[in-house]
Amino acid sequence: MTKALQQAIRDSDLSQNEIARRAGIDAGQVCRFVNGQRGMTLATAARVGDVLGLEIAIRPKRRRKGR
Repeated sequence: MTKALQQAIRDSDLSQNEIARRAGIDAGQVCRFVNGQRGMTLATAARVGDVLGLEIAIRPKRRRKGR
């Protein structure tokens, strides 16, 4: 999930500052997250996802046959 959200931020037409402003978080937090220096809580990731038009979802793992 982390890599996908970092890439979505990079690929966005919005600047990191604008994403942070719209999500109501510090711009430095977005920058450190994208650079792999810090993590992001699920709640914050969901807010950033909302800004980017993404749905953050947790799903059960698929079971392999025979397990």
